[in-house]
Amino acid sequence: MKPIINVFGVQWDIFLESNFVLYFQFFAGGILFLGFILLLLNAQWMRRFKTVFLICGIILTFIAFALFKGNFYRVGQFFEYSAQVGIIFVLFLWLKSSGLQASTFIKPIRYLVALTFLCHGLYALGYYPVPYTFSMMVWETFPFLTESMIGYFLLFFGILDMVAVFFILFPINHFVYRTSLWYCVLWGSITAFARIVGTYYAGMPFQSLHEGLYEVIYRLPHAILPLYLLLFDVKKEKVSN
Repeated sequence: MKPIINVFGVQWDIFLESNFVLYFQFFAGGILFLGFILLLLNAQWMRRFKTVFLICGIILTFIAFALFKGNFYRVGQFFEYSAQVGIIFVLFLWLKSSGLQASTFIKPIRYLVALTFLCHGLYALGYYPVPYTFSMMVWETFPFLTESMIGYFLLFFGILDMVAVFFILFPINHFVYRTSLWYCVLWGSITAFARIVGTYYAGMPFQSLHEGLYEVIYRLPHAILPLYLLLFDVKKEKVSN
């Protein structure tokens, strides 16, 4: 965004301190909160305000790009948010085209899950430098691990990420496919709730929840999307039988 702002003759530091940034934060936060409220309502209300989800998707894409830029333009960093951002656009398309069958979205959802865990695995395998905060979160969630054990722990799950991605994209049979999805559900849930467990401080419970809960919420698609694929596959098998 900096080059765009500079075109208008405005210095970047001055722009960051302007009221526009503050107004944008309130606007983006309000839209995302409205989208969350709509998720608690029935499909009729969600279809009536489906444009809110489109705007939410655009905002989350912008945030993902900002984080991607802040992490030295690592491609894996951007596509790690595939599930978080993609689930909003899938929901919008479903609400917009009510005549489409759920099966229409299965392949795109599989790609979103695969991309998310592929990029997640790249960090665990050390292809990208493992953030210090991530290592600390692992240690605080599993305090019995030593510093050297954390490296092997991440390597192990990085390999499992890659195996799961392969069998989600190229399912050999129902058992292997569902096992891969179950792994994504469990590991996606653990890595999401670790944002609270790893930063929780009993002396400041509400402050700890405030700092970690939002990170749990926007990482829940890492578990929700593979769970949806799993349930769809089970239902499909029952119908075929």
